[in-house]
Amino acid sequence: MAGSYQTLLKQKGLTVDGKTDQEMEAKIAKLEPSFAAKPEFIVSFLNDSPWHSYYEYRFSARGSWARANGDLVNWNLKSGRNYLEARSINYMGIPGPATFVNILYQ
Repeated sequence: MAGSYQTLLKQKGLTVDGKTDQEMEAKIAKLEPSFAAKPEFIVSFLNDSPWHSYYEYRFSARGSWARANGDLVNWNLKSGRNYLEARSINYMGIPGPATFVNILYQ
């Protein structure tokens, strides 16, 4: 366990020393609300398209395409369904096939 995790356990009045895995799992279960991840992602694009120039992305299936700054896009999820679609654009301005992902965040 990392030092900060052990510190949190002690702050919650939970000890670490001499406990079995089952005892630790029960104690950790009490802490789960303390460890909620933020729904903030940095998505990295990668392709094998010939003559790739840049990427476009959108957060709605019917939304406008936006040009990515390099091959990274920040994606902050909201409660509910989240959509991200991306495609490669070649030097002639012709888009390649799009790829999308749906995430349900609650």
